[in-house]
Amino acid sequence: PFPPMATFVRKLLLLPALCRAKVLQERYVSVLIGDAVCTVTDAKYGATGNGHVDDTRAIQAALDDCGRDGGRVVIPAPGRYLIAALHFSGSHTELHIETGATLLVSDDISKWPADSHVVSAQGLSHLAIT
Repeated sequence: PFPPMATFVRKLLLLPALCRAKVLQERYVSVLIGDAVCTVTDAKYGATGNGHVDDTRAIQAALDDCGRDGGRVVIPAPGRYLIAALHFSGSHTELHIETGATLLVSDDISKWPADSHVVSAQGLSHLAIT
């Protein structure tokens, strides 16, 4: 049996690695993450983190950019980021939510594509949410 998700995520440990990658190692999983860092509040992405403005597009743009070659998408603290559906678009990508940051999931059904989840991925490998 697998441990509860909260326990699983808490146990992930970020370690430096060789060859332009970081390695997330844990008893149950090893994930190779690329070198790019995409911070969602940078001007390029424009997330507000105020809990009122929908930050889905900003965070998705960062996931798309870091997904091209692999990397770390940073959700900085403090902040409350209002989101709808997010999708990992490339392998070797980490969605890192700093301590003190919160993802608020929108209950506005018009913002959600049909059959979507809060965070999804398909046909990819080496993904992490920390």
